Amino acid sequence: MFVALMLSVFSAKAQIAVNGVEVDTKMTKSEVIAKFGEPDKYLYQDSGDNGVNEWYHYGKTHFVFKDEYFIEFTVCDKNFSVTLGGLDSDITVGDKFSVLSPLNLIEMDWYEKDWYCVYYYDVMVSFEVKDSIITCIDYCFPD
Repeated sequence: MFVALMLSVFSAKAQIAVNGVEVDTKMTKSEVIAKFGEPDKYLYQDSGDNGVNEWYHYGKTHFVFKDEYFIEFTVCDKNFSVTLGGLDSDITVGDKFSVLSPLNLIEMDWYEKDWYCVYYYDVMVSFEVKDSIITCIDYCFPD
């Protein structure tokens, strides 16, 4: 029973999604467009043995898919909400920094001023904060 409880806590804490789409979800180009809309810019790269990379740009926001798996995002627009395990509500650019207080945030002065991160075991989600307002949310699936 303890192991089951720990596994449920791990999966809840590791949940990361944009507009309800969890990272590491497989989606075709048409499914991405159906969910997020027509991108302002789309890039496609077939790297042969390293797989296919696709970038969907929406204003200042972008999503990256590798072999149709959602692996990375940078959300810098209010049109998208990010779900993080450990928070009671989704996060949107423009929210107050205080909404992140339940998380164990680490200031990232070594990376860039005004950036903070939270670690979910082997993954990191970063937040740019200016004047106590979240201006950007960044995530990259670990290799």
